[in-house]
Amino acid sequence: MNDLIKEKTPLANLTNAELLEELLLTVQSEPRAQKNAAKLGDASIVNFVDDDWRTNEFDLTPKQQRFLDMVKEVSKRYTAQQSAPTSYAYGSETIGRYYSRKLRSLKQEHLIVLALDTKLGIIRETVVAKGDFSECTSSPRIIFKAALEAGGSSIILLHNHPSGNCEPSPADDKTTERVAACGKILGISLLDHIVVGDDYYSYAENDNCALVANN
Repeated sequence: MNDLIKEKTPLANLTNAELLEELLLTVQSEPRAQKNAAKLGDASIVNFVDDDWRTNEFDLTPKQQRFLDMVKEVSKRYTAQQSAPTSYAYGSETIGRYYSRKLRSLKQEHLIVLALDTKLGIIRETVVAKGDFSECTSSPRIIFKAALEAGGSSIILLHNHPSGNCEPSPADDKTTERVAACGKILGISLLDHIVVGDDYYSYAENDNCALVANN
């Protein structure tokens, strides 16, 4: 795109590739900026912010690297602040979409317990397992320990699928059944189990029997 036209074009009207190219032009020559923007593909902005790029391929100096890292961090913090579930705004869609964005770039599964108070306010987020959930799923003690330590009266279970496919697996169904049944005995309700990837899946929204039958 002609430089003069670029300067007069509102940023909102630029394509992802053009916007990223302009950003890189602040620290690199035009040919190199064009080449590096092209490396990130069609989802260039998403890849850039989510760290799916490799900075050593960009031939950046430490100072240039620091500048781009700051731009990325500002973007992440703004997104989190705008979309984070507020204290008393429990809702599967709100939580699902927020954590879909937050966990999208993780390379291994994370199992998270959200402890809620009697007004459905989220009072604590606890990562109870990473990668291997076998101990948590075979004995939900760790899950409810997190809820009890937070003083929660109910919980939401949440985990990510690094593949991006948010459809629950048979193992996810068994985990949901077990945790919901234990919660019923303990008096700490499992309100939902949310699986996130490129989108999200809510057991509660889908009336999944693995959750409903035990509540």
